[in-house]
Amino acid sequence: MGITQAVRKYFLRMVTACALASSATCTLAAGVPEATQNRAVALLKAQNPKASIMSVEAFYASSPSSQVSAVLNASTLVTYMVPGDLKASFAIMLPDGQHMIMGPIVKPEPGVNAANRLATEMKAPEVPEFSLITNSQPVISSAVQAPTVEPSIFDDYRLTPDKLASSEKHGTLNPEEYMAALKGVSAITTGNGPRHVYVFTDPNCPHCRSEYKYSKSHQSEFTFHWIPIYSVTRNPTVSHIALHQPDQAERLSYLDRLMQSPKTAIERESLIATNDVALSMADAQKLYMRLNDRGTPVTLFESPKGGITAVNGSDSKLFEMIKDEMDL
Repeated sequence: MGITQAVRKYFLRMVTACALASSATCTLAAGVPEATQNRAVALLKAQNPKASIMSVEAFYASSPSSQVSAVLNASTLVTYMVPGDLKASFAIMLPDGQHMIMGPIVKPEPGVNAANRLATEMKAPEVPEFSLITNSQPVISSAVQAPTVEPSIFDDYRLTPDKLASSEKHGTLNPEEYMAALKGVSAITTGNGPRHVYVFTDPNCPHCRSEYKYSKSHQSEFTFHWIPIYSVTRNPTVSHIALHQPDQAERLSYLDRLMQSPKTAIERESLIATNDVALSMADAQKLYMRLNDRGTPVTLFESPKGGITAVNGSDSKLFEMIKDEMDL
């Protein structure tokens, strides 16, 4: 496998939808000296101060015979997130500790620029890379070709059993069972469109507030089911209790206010704190905790291509892409 294919394959494997809270970092070193880690992070932060570091590890290319691969195999790979992006970004610090390659080592496609990068990365190619051909029955005149299976921009986000954690008390759930349970939890509903999406959201998460804002222009296209959980804080706050109040209109009012400002003042004395409220919070939190990849927000929907799709993170074009996917 050449260096270009090796790097592309590595990047595809490392793609993530995790949107970390602004204060969170997750640095995992794999055989990289601490001084090298610190230097790689410093170089990246100099280029992108808002980056959240996810991992720092030794880079590996599967073609060690070439000069390029020899240099890269002595390099350091940094995986990071930029606020607002759906996918992880990558940078490679060269062995001299002075230079850094930003982004994948691939041949650029014509017409790709920073403004349309996300759409280009997530859009399926117009010409499918593969097709299914069946010849199970003898054919006299010609072979029979099955319908072309086109890749989807959401293929990496399909909810598979390995992405769901098991519970000692409640056992395991397959994706279909998980979705059925999700539809049963108490949610705050907005919009009146024919397409249903379910969103784990935390008012303390800036990405969640952005997604809620983006949803405002899609109210006639989607019905949004907002499921309040806590991910930024260790424990539920007064805001989370407010979002699980029994009255739907009251919950929606709190959601609107908190998504504009998480510091909205809420009077504790006005809130109902019964067992039903506690159970509502617990049911939502347990389902959220079953996801192995727990960023916020998490947007789930049923895809016409089959299965359940779970997207971590927020982007201004996300609902347009989901609409295209659901209208197939």
